[in-house]
Amino acid sequence: MSEKDVRVMEEFFESFANGDIAGCMSRMHEDCVLVESGGLPHSGTYVGAQGFLELVTKIGELFSTATLTDCTVHDAGEFVVARMTGHFTSRANGLTVSQPVTEHYWLTDGRISRADVYYKNPKEFDALVPTSR
Repeated sequence: MSEKDVRVMEEFFESFANGDIAGCMSRMHEDCVLVESGGLPHSGTYVGAQGFLELVTKIGELFSTATLTDCTVHDAGEFVVARMTGHFTSRANGLTVSQPVTEHYWLTDGRISRADVYYKNPKEFDALVPTSR
């Protein structure tokens, strides 16, 4: 990857933090593949900007708040790594989980073509959405 790719990802996270979902989607290839790690109530593979919108909608349905803090973005050679802390508050019971999240991004022609997302302890989400599994 390159410094330019790192900047694209920084802009992506700035857009996300500001609630600018269209800004996020504009940085994605139409056939982008987003993979949320297993064991989460929102796990799955989401394709394209529409898939990203489905993921954001699902997270919004499950959690009254879902924020990312302490986000840093790094060139890791063949991909870009983003490290952050995710904070999620359950709509079902009001409980909150905060934990480290690591995301790997591949970019093609300056746009996101793949994302793999990993949570430190997905099992903690069982308390937030007890009926999800």
